[in-house]
Amino acid sequence: MTDSTTGTSSNKKNTAYIAALVTLIVVVATIGFFVWQSAEPLPIEEESTAELANPIVDYDSITEMEEVTGIPMEIPAGATILLIQTVQESINQVTVDYQGIEAMLRKTISASPDISGAIQQWESTETRTVDGVGEVTISQLDDQGIIVWNYEEFAYSIYVAEGFDAEVVIGLVANW
Repeated sequence: MTDSTTGTSSNKKNTAYIAALVTLIVVVATIGFFVWQSAEPLPIEEESTAELANPIVDYDSITEMEEVTGIPMEIPAGATILLIQTVQESINQVTVDYQGIEAMLRKTISASPDISGAIQQWESTETRTVDGVGEVTISQLDDQGIIVWNYEEFAYSIYVAEGFDAEVVIGLVANW
């Protein structure tokens, strides 16, 4: 029988429930600890070597590059080839030395007036007419510069990162 003033039976039940709950928690934690300790460690994955595809591909010859793009590429008279590449297999890109200036020549089939890829804020821009080519746009910032033009079905650009001399590069255009 329960003493209504002290609630003894109720206290004993609560204590029994609490003791059972604590025992259950201890048992589950102990089992979890031993399962965790005996588990094989997860393998550490090595760093991924996956990379985005490089849109610029090097070639050993002009002919090999032309076979990929289907675009004929003439090298201006007096220029020495330094590097032959394509950009996304649709733009011929050849770096040359011309009268001591390293220039990147680009050619593709396009109506775009500027295929250079250069996104500078140019200090000056002017348009000139070059014999045999037509109008070219010349842009310059400090000692770097670019000349872009379209001729027939092709778009052209010549980019010079250092030592840009508009008259020398116009000579490169005229000899291309």
